[in-house]
Amino acid sequence: MSNNIVNVYKEPYIPDRNMTKTVLVVDDDEDWQKIFQSHIAHIGHLSIAYTDSDAAIEAIKDYLRYDLALVDIELPGRDSGLEVIAESKKYNPEVPVLIVSGWPREKRVVEGHLEFFDIGKADGYIYKKDYDRNYLFRLLNE
Repeated sequence: MSNNIVNVYKEPYIPDRNMTKTVLVVDDDEDWQKIFQSHIAHIGHLSIAYTDSDAAIEAIKDYLRYDLALVDIELPGRDSGLEVIAESKKYNPEVPVLIVSGWPREKRVVEGHLEFFDIGKADGYIYKKDYDRNYLFRLLNE
């Protein structure tokens, strides 16, 4: 496994900016974390992973630097993935944030999460069941 994969649970990790891009992965499903991290490392980028919203928000508020965020909506902790997205946009408004979810986007719209698409808080959506790593590769190579 590549040494570009970094798991952070308590202490925030500030990446060396001389390296390539850094992706914040916030997902409580460790299998999906590993999938995202392995794809990110495969093309030479770093990833920083959190399994709960509280730790991710704390790191964001501590000025963690990253170039892309992948955030699941359903997270353990005091806050949900929606709050992680809001904090990411507050502290890093220029950084793209993608929602990753096992629920289709249409289901999210029915459940009332549409506002995160309508007002630009989230920049995109990855439906885990249709996930295509080439989409992630294209985003990171822009």
